[in-house]
Amino acid sequence: VQAAHAMSESTYQPLPTNGVDVDDLENAGRLQERAGTKAKSSLLHYSDEQVENLQVPSGYLPRRISQGLSELFIGVAIIGSILKHFALKQTPHVTGILLSYCLCVICGAVHTQLVDASFFKAVGLLLAVLLSLRAKNALSRRSKLMGGVLEMMNSARNLMYLMSLDSSNWRRLRGMLQFCFEDVADWVTQDVALATAGDREDRMKILAPQDRQAAFVLRSKIRAGISPRPLLLFLRDFCDELFDPEAQNRLHENCGSPGHGCSDAKIDKISVIRRFHRNLELELHSLSSKFDLLLMYREQFLTVQFRWMLETVIFVYVSLYPWCVSNESDVVLCATTAGMGFVFYGLNALTEQLEDPVLQRGQGFDLHSSFKQMFEELDADESVRLRCRDFLRNQTGAGVEINEELHERFEASLTAG
Repeated sequence: VQAAHAMSESTYQPLPTNGVDVDDLENAGRLQERAGTKAKSSLLHYSDEQVENLQVPSGYLPRRISQGLSELFIGVAIIGSILKHFALKQTPHVTGILLSYCLCVICGAVHTQLVDASFFKAVGLLLAVLLSLRAKNALSRRSKLMGGVLEMMNSARNLMYLMSLDSSNWRRLRGMLQFCFEDVADWVTQDVALATAGDREDRMKILAPQDRQAAFVLRSKIRAGISPRPLLLFLRDFCDELFDPEAQNRLHENCGSPGHGCSDAKIDKISVIRRFHRNLELELHSLSSKFDLLLMYREQFLTVQFRWMLETVIFVYVSLYPWCVSNESDVVLCATTAGMGFVFYGLNALTEQLEDPVLQRGQGFDLHSSFKQMFEELDADESVRLRCRDFLRNQTGAGVEINEELHERFEASLTAG
């Protein structure tokens, strides 16, 4: 029950990306709440009194200006990546569009419409459908990855809460899970892992000495093409080794009040063991299934034929534009053709980057940072629970009644400390 209650209270932070992180007003409200100030509620749910007392938080405007500048820099970086994509991949297409425009000017067809408008509109409609379909699938692919990574992180949290371990075994399980998650991140982002292999810290140090031999043998071998799946399957045996049904009695004894009979609570050990294995299988199955989901993002999303067809339709549409319009000057026609090419090829390049939400710099998720943040939050949560137990033991020992005021006093002590 205590573990289920702890799981219901856990919160999960947004996934970090390998671009620039920008805090929003909601995050600012959480920081104010941690600092002991009153956090503002959502504007969609307020009373008349809250509207009258609504004020702009201190430092809000400078922070928003800074966020706007950061977003501007991110946009410039994205445009730069698109232009780089043009230089590396779209040079033949851009050359063909330039030749089409030059031929139109040389032939004196700037003021003459030589391409049927209906055909030009039909090609434009086909292009719009293809680009919108690709963009929709790319965003759906990105959201599925976000959900998969969050479910993996939540399963790790659930395992930590379900085990009900003492401090030494808690650190062992925490170290093994972090090692597994880091190994999974390396396997999914193999190119990045190989490039930074000499710069990262010794990961074996996060494991207990008795666990390093198994991790050494079962971990992934990127250069040999061996995945970390055996290490994930080893978690089942590892959790069985750490599990102790008697820990439920100690959990009640530690969390309950002395002299109130909590340590005398009767627990069906067989039910505890069955429930543990059932929950353990669910969480480990979730870990393995989401690992398979991550592996899917290493594969090419679209076929070569589809990408070639889309780029060909863009080329035909933009190269035919100078021959379709009339009553345009040479300068205006050149600027319009270049703008159309940049818009369509830029949208296509941006969508192609969104289709790779793991490895794409700036728009993809940084799995290493996401997992690292999750385990740091686990450490912080465990530290707060230990302080809460000591606080409750001291207060109940002094005869203080357990009520909402006592809980508020504990939260005040957290912000004060």
